Amino acid sequence: MPDLGWDPITTASVILSKGADLVFNLPATDASGNTVTWPVGSTSTITFYNKAKTAVLTKAGVVTPNRIDYIVQSEDLAPILSTASTFDLLITLPQSPTQEFMLYTGSVKRKDGAK
Repeated sequence: MPDLGWDPITTASVILSKGADLVFNLPATDASGNTVTWPVGSTSTITFYNKAKTAVLTKAGVVTPNRIDYIVQSEDLAPILSTASTFDLLITLPQSPTQEFMLYTGSVKRKDGAK
């Protein structure tokens, strides 16, 4: 039986470290890896969840036609370092009605000696 609906582009890991900002950018690509252009007015969010699947932090990225940039300050991440276990990253296209697509989903890893 086929799957219906949007399948996220990929799974990934987000690495969080105590005292460090989370900084990354994503080129504008479709599910096949082809370069696309995000429409003006598009928005993007990354949401972190704890093990109970409760959202513990949502931050907006900056969407330009060719990429999405994220800079999440360490001060915003500090309260969730010990609880964040998974994340979803979505883009919202400014159509009527809007269309939301999950671009990435995955796990949170720690790289600062914390368990």
